[in-house]
Amino acid sequence: MGKVRLYPEIENPADTDVLYIVVNPDSSPQSRTVRFSKAKGQKGDKGDTGDVGPQGLKGDTGDQGPQGIPGVSNYCINVQALTSSPTDGQTVYFGMLPKAPTTTANISKIYIRKAGTIKIAEIYCYSGTPGTAEAWSLYIRKNNATDTLIATLSVSASERVFSNTGLSIAVAVGDYIEIKGIQPTWATNPLTTIYAGYLYVE
Repeated sequence: MGKVRLYPEIENPADTDVLYIVVNPDSSPQSRTVRFSKAKGQKGDKGDTGDVGPQGLKGDTGDQGPQGIPGVSNYCINVQALTSSPTDGQTVYFGMLPKAPTTTANISKIYIRKAGTIKIAEIYCYSGTPGTAEAWSLYIRKNNATDTLIATLSVSASERVFSNTGLSIAVAVGDYIEIKGIQPTWATNPLTTIYAGYLYVE
C-alpha cells in the first residue's frame, strides 16, 4: 500500500469538518474525503442484573413491649330448683340439679373447682300464687357447716329476687355449697314456686 496523507490535519473534527485523504501523494495520487459526525448513537440494551450481595448483620433487639392484660379468672355458678309448693316452717336445700328443693341437707352439693371469693348472689324466685308477705330467707351454706345470708324478703308478689352484691365468702378447691331456704309460716302459702340464679366468684 502506498503512502497516505491527510489534509487538513484536524485533531478534534466537528460534524461539518471534511478530511481529505490522499493516497500515494508522490506518484499517481488519489484523493478521498471523509465527513465526520458526532451524532449520539442508540442506547444499548440493559445489562444483566448482578448477583445478590451478602446479608447484612442482624440489628439490635428492641425493647420489651408492655405486659398484656391478665386473662379473666372470675366465673359464675348457676343454681336452680324445679317447681314445688313451699310448706310452712320448713328448711329446704337446692343446688344446680334439675329437681325440687329437698329438706335433706348435703345432697345438693356444688363443688368448687377454682378457689376464689363469692361476691354476688342473684336468685330469682317465681310463684304462680304469690302467697302472703311473711319473712322468707335464703342462705349460702358452705360445707354443710356455715350459713351466709343472701337476703330476707317480706313481700307478697309472684316475683321475689333474693340479691346480695356485698358478699365475701372465701372458697377453696374441694369446698362445696348449697342454697338453703328457711320458709316462714304463711297466712296464705305461695304455690308452684321455682328458683333460678347464679353466684359470682372472683
